[in-house]
Amino acid sequence: MKKWIIMPMCILLSMTLILAGCSKGENEAGGSSTTPSATQGSGTENKEIEPKPGGLPLSKELAELKIATVDNYYSPKSYTQNLPVWQEITKRTNVKVAWNVFPAAQTQTVLDTMFAAGSNLPDIAFPVNDQYKLYKAGLIHDLKPFIEQFAPNIKKYFKEMPVVEALITEPTGEILQLPQVAMTGDYLPTYLIREDWLTKVGKTYPKTIVELIDVLKTFRDEDPNGNGVKDEIPMALAPGFINLLASSFDVHPNYSFYPNAQGKIEYVPITDKYKVFLDFLNMLYREKLLDPSFASQTNDKFVSMINGDLAGVTVHYIANMRNWGIDKWSGFVYPKGPEGTQYVERIPPISGSAVITKQSKNPQLAMKFLDYIMASEDGKLLANYGLEGVTYKLENNKPVILDSVLKPSSDNPDPFRAIGSGWNLPRIQLKETVDAAVPEKVKKLNDEMNKYLVDSYPATEIPVTEEERELFNKGWSDMQTYQSEMMIKFIMGKADLKKDWDDYVKKLKDLGIEKKVQIEQTKYERFNDIIQKNK
Repeated sequence: MKKWIIMPMCILLSMTLILAGCSKGENEAGGSSTTPSATQGSGTENKEIEPKPGGLPLSKELAELKIATVDNYYSPKSYTQNLPVWQEITKRTNVKVAWNVFPAAQTQTVLDTMFAAGSNLPDIAFPVNDQYKLYKAGLIHDLKPFIEQFAPNIKKYFKEMPVVEALITEPTGEILQLPQVAMTGDYLPTYLIREDWLTKVGKTYPKTIVELIDVLKTFRDEDPNGNGVKDEIPMALAPGFINLLASSFDVHPNYSFYPNAQGKIEYVPITDKYKVFLDFLNMLYREKLLDPSFASQTNDKFVSMINGDLAGVTVHYIANMRNWGIDKWSGFVYPKGPEGTQYVERIPPISGSAVITKQSKNPQLAMKFLDYIMASEDGKLLANYGLEGVTYKLENNKPVILDSVLKPSSDNPDPFRAIGSGWNLPRIQLKETVDAAVPEKVKKLNDEMNKYLVDSYPATEIPVTEEERELFNKGWSDMQTYQSEMMIKFIMGKADLKKDWDDYVKKLKDLGIEKKVQIEQTKYERFNDIIQKNK
């Protein structure tokens, strides 16, 4: 289904070192314990395990779990090398991992082939799509009864974050996957601006759309880059980011279907407020305030505008203030729109899907293991901070990341992943590790943005029935194409908002958009029921 912008969990990860652990208990310095040899077979053999859920060790005898997953994103250190964090996990849990890893680019091919064969499946696989189809084929477990009996940490987390449970619960009630969980309301995109240009032209951070337009016109006219050429691009946008400007117009930017105040789903691109938003974009384009190549923008061209001293304002992740030059770039919260609207919308929290296969001879142990690495205090510390004495130290009983990690050497540019943290399996990202890595200027802007946070409706992440998927997909591509083409035409003035709007709305209705709204309404009500159950 259609997202207007793409905000994957790891976009931010690539922007700041510490987020390699994105995605408590005592640790021995270095975590360099010798891993004992595993018992034969995939610990898929039904060993007697610790009867108390959540207790350690997870198995009374050394057991082994076979896990298939994307290999470490820090390629010099494969998970198959028995990295220090995983040595420590084995030491604490008495569970050793037998890794079957593959490059990220081969994920779909490897997993599709693996499940198509239907034999020699691992205990756990990640990241898996089409879970319901695999479940109906008898290849993976419903995790719900296992979570109830063997995963106290995950159960507790679902109570704290009911949206996560809602997003992984099938329409028929099963839970077939466990995800990675990102921060949903921190270090998100907002307006970024050349602070040195702003000072040069004698302006302050715009608080309203009217003030923003004034700043953009000044950047257009007063040569703030000082090269004597009128080559400034007042507003440049990376591919897929144009809809982020919409929040000032009470248009939620992350998905084209959204519940209104009465709880009724609307197709936002045919609403009056979306029309006002398009009128704003058309004005920016007409007045030469918006990059004229916005419709064909590539990321390389966008970065060249940033690095080439050409772009004055953009909307992007705030960690980029550091990457682009903390002395030049600053940011401000989305300005108030014509109706006084001003908010920052959270992003959907989950990505990736771990499953337990039916060929696991000890799915209970697999569930206990996932509970430990994903949601225990121990697991969260190992995933986000690494090992005491290696990547962090304790001060006043709180983990503090070492300077050697915050300022890594060239021969070890990713200290967290080098020891096995930030794993490609279920985990929960902690905001504190990000706070430790970003400059104070970025953190202050994030704190200011937090005052304007609103929940998102993560419709694209909600599981659907096969019938819903089939009905929604029928004709949807044509609707998407038509809406996207008309959006560009309205912005560039090739279609007239006054003369052509009604025909545009009628065309989408004729194509069947109202039937899609009905499907989305059913999804929304199902999602909301799960949220309410946990309140």
